[in-house]
Amino acid sequence: KNKDYTNAIKYFQQACDLNNGNGCNELGTMYTLVKKNNFKAMESYQKACDLNYKQGCSNLGFMYMLGMRTKDDKFKAIELYEKACNLNEGSSCGVVGAMYANGTYVEKNDFKAVKFLKIACDMDYANSCVNLGGMYENGYGVRKDISKALKFYGKACDLKYDTGCKNYARLKR
Repeated sequence: KNKDYTNAIKYFQQACDLNNGNGCNELGTMYTLVKKNNFKAMESYQKACDLNYKQGCSNLGFMYMLGMRTKDDKFKAIELYEKACNLNEGSSCGVVGAMYANGTYVEKNDFKAVKFLKIACDMDYANSCVNLGGMYENGYGVRKDISKALKFYGKACDLKYDTGCKNYARLKR
């Protein structure tokens, strides 16, 4: 099994050397999970991100968020999550939207929260649809609109997300 990992690392390194973003991202994953070398992992994810490989930006953002190499750098993490979102990585859009909604590591900004949550919800990230529904239900960053809240809670429910179903049922009463 170790030989499989050794071969995988070798081939991912070759792909990364050829500027293949997926290869760099997978190499980063190997360094994170198998070799336990966060420095090399971040190097690989950085190259993937520089090559506009969305998952590389997201993975690098996660490592910065948790301080897996140096002290945590929330601002760098958010910058990377936003880049991943702009590359259509939906979960990163949801993360950034939730951060702006809650004021986590950034100044609370309901308008930005709605923007990022909408992008994620449009990509079928159910949790983001629930959060967006909450923004409309409470009038945070948007005009209060129960019909839109129901729409987003309903979408989350359609995506099999229980909280969306519960919120939909609660508002329909």
